[in-house]
Amino acid sequence: MSASTDNLLLRLEDIKPYDGDLMFEVDGISADDYIKKITEEMNQINFDSIPFDKWDYIIAFSLALIEVAGDFFIGDPQFKHSLANKNGPFVKWMEQFHKHSPNSPLDWQGPGMLGSKGEHRAMTFGHDSLPIARLLYGAKVNEEDSSGAKTGKKIYNGTLLLKDILSAGLAIYSVSSGKFIDCIFTKEGTYQWIVATSNQYGKPYDSCNVFVAVFKYMAHLLADFCSSASLPIPGFSLLTHWPDRDVEAFALKLYKDGMNLRTMLLQGIPVAFTEILMRLYVYFRYKESKYTEAQIDHKRNKLLLISHGITAAVNIGKVIITKNPARLNLILIARTFYLVWKVVSEEMDLTNRALTKLEMGVVKNRVEAMQTLILLDKAMYQTSQYDLLIQNLRDDVHRIQAEGDEDLRKFDNNFNDIFSKMQ
Repeated sequence: MSASTDNLLLRLEDIKPYDGDLMFEVDGISADDYIKKITEEMNQINFDSIPFDKWDYIIAFSLALIEVAGDFFIGDPQFKHSLANKNGPFVKWMEQFHKHSPNSPLDWQGPGMLGSKGEHRAMTFGHDSLPIARLLYGAKVNEEDSSGAKTGKKIYNGTLLLKDILSAGLAIYSVSSGKFIDCIFTKEGTYQWIVATSNQYGKPYDSCNVFVAVFKYMAHLLADFCSSASLPIPGFSLLTHWPDRDVEAFALKLYKDGMNLRTMLLQGIPVAFTEILMRLYVYFRYKESKYTEAQIDHKRNKLLLISHGITAAVNIGKVIITKNPARLNLILIARTFYLVWKVVSEEMDLTNRALTKLEMGVVKNRVEAMQTLILLDKAMYQTSQYDLLIQNLRDDVHRIQAEGDEDLRKFDNNFNDIFSKMQ
């Protein structure tokens, strides 16, 4: 390899940018690795939802019609053909099971307890002490971890749990000790404690040990559930003990008109029927689809919201027209409001995913733009250096040519001198 070639290679090596000048890091990793990582994360973000078609609307509206019919014929305490009507054949059939130990302290019906037609149950803590209060009202949502995955644990309302424990404990103690213990809010606006060791006719209550009292207490509640007035809905005694006579009167009217535990459970039948059929429809339709579990859940919740929402609108309209709030389907209303919250939350989550993906795309484009600027800077640097190299080579050529011309001129002069001397 000639000296001129070696010199040229050395000069090319001199103008080559350092490799480190073309590198930069994002979050501690190279730009190329960062782009690869953020691209994978963007591909995993899905904010699309399953579109509706005619079959979805047919199923949703059909189940809504069935649920409306169920609300009338199963869970309406004022509709004479309903299972929940206390004068209907179903309730009369259940009354045959209304048998428990006589002369129980839980059934004290003295002053302030509203007589012997079952209304006293709404006035006592002892008849409103089922753990179902915690199951129905305390269980809010599935607990989720930081990634959004459900842990399977329930978040419970501690107030209602404490109320259930205290009420059940009071009832068991009453049966065990042979004492009726409760309180009423008097017309004078004060609370009055009642402790009675005998019934309203003066007959003393029997006492027993705690273990027997537990069985007597449970048997008593089960028997009262089968009565025409049934048991108050969980938490109802908080209203009848509220320090306001209007609230107490309103709660008692609801109970007399049929808003009780049996009615509430019957009202849940059409709601459960709709839930089961809708879940079966969604399962069989999308069990082999390309959609994710989250997309399918979102679609199912929206379909359920349509069905329950229509039924809830009819139920609320019925209450407004008849001016009887006892006909309100509490299970349906609670489920509808929960679905509204759930669907809105899911829609907000989809929007957040779209924004997150958009922001990640902007970051990715900025990193790629930075890489492009670096490459452009490299190209501009190398171009300028190549221009300088070419100019230097041109100058070298001119210099060499000029030196050659000077040598030739000197040679000519020497030759002329020699030739002159030879003459």
